[in-house]
Parts: sequence; C-alpha cells; structure tokens
Amino acid sequence: MSQRVPICEAIENFCKATDSRWHTPGHSGGAVIPDALKSWGHQVWQYDVTEVEGLDYLLDKTGVIAEAEQLTAKAYGVTDTMFLTQGSTAGIQSAILATVKPGQKILVQRHSHISIWNSLVLSGAEPIWLLPEYDKWGLVKAFDVKEIELKLAANPDIAAVVLQNPTYEGRAGDIIAAVNAVHSFNIPLIVDEAHGAHWHFCDRFPVSGVDAGADLVIQSAHKTLPVLTGGAWVHSQGSIIDQDRLVAMSRLIHSSSPSYLLMASLDACRAHLTEQAPAGYLRLFEMVQRFHQHVKQSPEYRVLPLNLVHHDFSKINVHFLSQSSEFLLNTTKKYGIMFEKSEGRNLLFLTTLGTNSNDFKRLEAFLAECSRAQGRNMRTDRHSLMFQAVNSGKNIYNPRVIFYKEKELVRLAEAAGRVAAQPVSQTPPGVPLILPGELITKELIDCISQNQSAELAGLSVRNNDFFISVAK
Repeated sequence: MSQRVPICEAIENFCKATDSRWHTPGHSGGAVIPDALKSWGHQVWQYDVTEVEGLDYLLDKTGVIAEAEQLTAKAYGVTDTMFLTQGSTAGIQSAILATVKPGQKILVQRHSHISIWNSLVLSGAEPIWLLPEYDKWGLVKAFDVKEIELKLAANPDIAAVVLQNPTYEGRAGDIIAAVNAVHSFNIPLIVDEAHGAHWHFCDRFPVSGVDAGADLVIQSAHKTLPVLTGGAWVHSQGSIIDQDRLVAMSRLIHSSSPSYLLMASLDACRAHLTEQAPAGYLRLFEMVQRFHQHVKQSPEYRVLPLNLVHHDFSKINVHFLSQSSEFLLNTTKKYGIMFEKSEGRNLLFLTTLGTNSNDFKRLEAFLAECSRAQGRNMRTDRHSLMFQAVNSGKNIYNPRVIFYKEKELVRLAEAAGRVAAQPVSQTPPGVPLILPGELITKELIDCISQNQSAELAGLSVRNNDFFISVAK
C-alpha cells in the first residue's frame, strides 16, 4: 500500500520495539489469553495497545491520530474528521450537544435512531418532530424538504436540524435541497449518515451529506465499510459549526480508553477506500444490476427496483407476500444466508465491497425456492405487517423531563390518555411506536394489541397481559 497509514504504522513500530510491557491493557500484549479465545490467534492481542509514547491520545491528539484524521478529512473532502470508537452514537451525541443548548428547539425526525432521543435527554433540547410517511411497501420514506421548510418557518427559533439519510432500508432524500433550506435559516444541518459512509466514493450512490455541504455528517464506518465494529467518524465543514465546542463535547461523551484496534481499522480503511473503492463499487454495481435482471418478480415476493437517485443500490429489499416467517428463516439457514434485517414481510440484504458472485448465486437460489413454494408455507402467523407509527404527535414532556419523571406500570389496555415513560419499538429495531413523553392514544393501543405485541421491546408481560411504563 503506497499511502500513509499513520496509526497502523505506529502500532507496528511499537510492537517491534517493545519486548516487555508494564502498562495496560491487562493481557500484556497477549502474554495471557483466556482459553476460550486462544484459537482466535495470538497476533491481534499484540496490536491491542493503549495511549503510550508514540501512539497519541484520541481526546487530545497531536500525533499519528491527528494525522490519520486529517488524511480521512482529505479523502472525504471536508475540513475536519474525528475518529470514534463507540459507533455513530458518540458522534450523534457530540453533534447535538455542540449545536443546541438546554431549552433550545431542534428539528428531528420522529423515526430517528434511539441515539438521537438519548442525545435530546443529554442536551435538554426541545424536539420539533417531523412525522414519518410510508410507501406502498410499508417502508418509511426519506425526509420531505417542503415539510422541513414549513417547520422551520413556523418555528424560527429552531437552533439546528438533524436528518437521517439514508433510512435503514437505503432510501435517500434530496440532501442538497435540504442543506440549502436549512442554511437559508443560518442554522446547522446534522446528517445521521450511519449507513452511507460509502456514498462519497461512487457516483452510482445518492449524494452524500459531505458532498452536499452538510455541516456535520456522522457515519458508522463499520456498518458498510471494512472497519471493525464500533469504528465511526464525524465530518465537519463550513463556518457555522464551532469546532472547539464540538471537540469539547466529544471529550465529554467519548471514552478515555479508545480501542486502538478500531482506530487502526479506520486508518487502514481510509487508505483502502482511496485506492480501491471507486473501482470496487462499480464492480459491485454491475453484480447488483445482474441480480435485478436475473431475479424475476414472483407471486411470492417483490424486489424493490433500482433507483439510483433516491435509493442505495447496495441495499436489496425483498417484500414477501405469503410465506411464513418460519419458512423464510429456515430457508435462509438452508442456504447459509444471514440477512441484515427482518421486519414484517420485508427482508433487507446488505451488499458490500466483500460481496461476491457466489453470494448472489446463493441469494438467487433462496428466492427461487421461495417462488417454487407458491401456495405452500403460507403465513399463518400474525407477524406479517410492517409497523407504521400512529403516534398522537402530542408531546407532553420533553425527553429530559420525562427521563427523570417518576414512573409506574399500567395495563396497556388502560393506558389511553397517559404519557409514555419508556420507548416501545419492534425488535429487530424499526420505527419506534412510542417515544417517552408522548400521549398514548386508543388508536396506538389498538395497533399494538392487534399485531405482534410479544416482539415489542419496552412492554412488560404479566399473567399474559401487557403493561406499559407511564409517567405518574
């Protein structure tokens, strides 16, 4: 590799020069390894180091970490990049804390990741919600710029805007128009681009927030790039953001013991992307195109068609029309396939630079078997529909206030008119049905009761009855 990878190089040099370790971590470079992990190999333990001379310090970097971040910022065409070893959550929290103060308003999507709600608790900000809309598939749509403009005009004291782009399923909004709309009010736009860290490197993808000029863009590099789990980064650009405040908030949020393995993987990934990603993503795009050409629509399923402007081609969404969830799970196991997400009748398959032609053959074979099963293995379970938020839109308490409120459990059937005190969401993660601080309505109770209540996180089950946490 011709490019500099300063963190990787510094760790390698440290390991070669140090024979006797008298510092953390406690495995002393692999001198002691638990028996259950010995078969995983010894070498990785040697590279699991800490903040010693020559390896810099993430929360006050002046050496190799600073250099690696600068190289990443250059690769993405932004002013600054900060490495994160606690996923996008640390970046979201730092960004929101850096842009809004307690009591200030912030425009956020109602179906945002739970880390954004947690950030509102930490910041004390007052959310103004953008409510979700759904398409015929039951998938949540991307943000609507006109709705953003209406909310900003009605609330001129909004201090910042947070948008999730893309959605979990790969839906993308007009991020350039969103940047222009938000900047017309002279406030910052934060983009939760957790699932779009790869977009900048291929023009077949929708426009990335970094290329559109968003002020802060948070990316979970580990979700779509060759990075160890937990590795992420936050990009900043423009003159609206107070960079010193952002750094201060990251020090408040982030661990003082970051994983050097994760930082090294971020460093190496940046070099890999710069050298190989453009050609790699074009090859991936060709394979995805062939897949869509080979797979015929079936009475048993539909594959969401390619839409290069408003959808990430690397996300393959399949909507099944009749098969039971048990049949789908057993058949994916038969072909050695593990999908990214299952929700209702939809399976999401994630392709990456590591996806190859054999992977596509397995997926095509799985879908062919589903097609042959027409009229058999029909859905008899109740777990069939995508949940769609039917929240009242009425927020009685803001996130920080409800977080500290005294709470009690009441029967779900008797909760109408009460205020939710705990989030309720489908597992695996989907659009939250209830957020703390919201008014619980009869419509919402009916929606939960008639569907897959047993798979909802946030409800308690007692004597075969469902209970929900509410504010006293």
